[in-house]
Amino acid sequence: MLVTVLPASRSPRIGNGLTYDAGGVPVSVGDLVRVPLRKKKVDGIATAIDAQLPGNVVARPIDAVLQPAFLPPRSVHLATMLAVEHCCPLSRIVHLMLPFPSWSALAKTEDGGRRTEDEHLPIAREPPLLLVGATWRRRMERCVPRLRACIASGQQILIAVPEQKTAVAMQEWLVGALPTARVGLWHSTLPVGKRRALWRAARTGNVDIIVGTRSALLLPAARPGLIIVEEEHDWLHKSEQSPFLHTRDVARMLGTVTGASLILGSCAPSTDAWHSAKKEGWRIDRVASPQKAAVQIVDLATASCGSWYPLSPTLLTAIDACLQRGSQCLLLLNRRGTASGMLCRGCRRRLVSAQSGLPYTVHRTQQGVLELVDHGNGERRAVPEQCPGCGSTQLVNVGAGTEGLTALLRKRHPRAKIVRVDADIPDQAPMLSGADIVVGTQGVVGRLVDIPNCSLAAVVLADIGLSLPHVRAGERVFQLLRSLITEAAELKQCAVIIQTLRPDAEEIVAAASGDIDGYLDRELAVRAALHYPPSTDLVRCVFRGAGAQAKAEEFRTRIQRVPSASDINVTCAPSLAAGRGAWHVLVRGPNVREILRTMDDRSVRPDVQPLQCY
Repeated sequence: MLVTVLPASRSPRIGNGLTYDAGGVPVSVGDLVRVPLRKKKVDGIATAIDAQLPGNVVARPIDAVLQPAFLPPRSVHLATMLAVEHCCPLSRIVHLMLPFPSWSALAKTEDGGRRTEDEHLPIAREPPLLLVGATWRRRMERCVPRLRACIASGQQILIAVPEQKTAVAMQEWLVGALPTARVGLWHSTLPVGKRRALWRAARTGNVDIIVGTRSALLLPAARPGLIIVEEEHDWLHKSEQSPFLHTRDVARMLGTVTGASLILGSCAPSTDAWHSAKKEGWRIDRVASPQKAAVQIVDLATASCGSWYPLSPTLLTAIDACLQRGSQCLLLLNRRGTASGMLCRGCRRRLVSAQSGLPYTVHRTQQGVLELVDHGNGERRAVPEQCPGCGSTQLVNVGAGTEGLTALLRKRHPRAKIVRVDADIPDQAPMLSGADIVVGTQGVVGRLVDIPNCSLAAVVLADIGLSLPHVRAGERVFQLLRSLITEAAELKQCAVIIQTLRPDAEEIVAAASGDIDGYLDRELAVRAALHYPPSTDLVRCVFRGAGAQAKAEEFRTRIQRVPSASDINVTCAPSLAAGRGAWHVLVRGPNVREILRTMDDRSVRPDVQPLQCY
């Protein structure tokens, strides 16, 4: 009997496994085996039985079966489906399911290697449920009866959230809501020992609920009955590394393979989820906030800010009143630094990084010295005495950042306790409850629960991100604004002010009014008319290093020569987000994945339905 085995190797040449002869050894899909690879003996997973070889090729024998049913067959099936869907080798998926250096060490479980039969799970008949509105805590409250019923029936629950801090908060919430349930926490920064213990507990059914970041859904749960993806719209659900998995896609396939029910929750669903809900007949349920936050839009183009820019008179008055009442306020500015850039008045150009080609952001060091930082690659350099382009010494800071905004607020309110929350400083969570003013980037939105006396939540400049050359740019701004408004609605009498240079922009008007359905329907109509996702496939392939342009252009030409590629759109251009010298190929059309699979180019790592396209 010939068996396809995926060795514990990251070599791209054997990414879909090698064929071995089982001989008289009984082997099944999912078994952990020991096989020869070159001159060594390595661990491997049996992924297929009755493999085929050319008549003149002799397969090497399998040495031993180390543990039967090490991975449930349904996990192997899920890995195969994901590899096909994302046009990548099977090994990239399996290594995410087994993120440990030694597979055989992981196999030392309490059952002593006894085969655990893959229980038959009925295919779910109910369509996925999309919960829309409110915060994740209120949506999870709606799910509590379902969680209790699932645990009572002996099934497990898998919950995926976008980031680690949300996973920790949800675990604490679940322990309080379901005190008798066994709740496990999973994320990449946990010690290896704790992750290994939870992996084993999931496989043996010794944990009721697993909550974690996106890879939690790849754990080999013994009896999955319910899958929940919270904050479904968050971009952190999408991996930035090959195979570029999205939690939502993994959850849907896992539900198909195991028969588990699927619930997706969001205060502002992604266009992808909304498109699937409308097209496939998903159930849609609404979860209301306790009250409606009062939202005011301020037109920065007509406001007389003077030296207080980007703080309008309306916002300054609101902050002053907030501090006089003894309450707290939060200011969201989705841009770090002292200033968003440095401009030469001589040639009217911004200073850009020679490595990435992107404008520098201006920061101030701990010693108070200005420096230029490229957020894309971490490059730092001193501010030059003159413009590298024209030689002028008239260099000025332009735009606003959280660092500069904090300094401006300290100038107006020197006695106020101001806390800044962004990627440039350590975690400030313990200080939020005692702060008078909290300034931060988008990560601060979920922290409103830590600012209980907040009576003002303001977006300093809502336009940031709207002009990015990306089909999803407006959608992302809409979701960020809705997230802030939804969190503010959880607090008593918390007003929301949105400052913008484009008060008539559809994303801003719809977010302020709460027109979620209308915005998503209109956005989907525009995407469909232009043949953009989610109505069609979009795949991005990035090329870096020497000869990146030539490689990208050659790849584009090869795609265009495929006979079935007549109805797809292929573009080739420099990539701003991927770094200096990088080029990318964007392939858009109805049968893109099939074309890439037929090309079978191992040097290319396709990003299916990318969230970054520039």
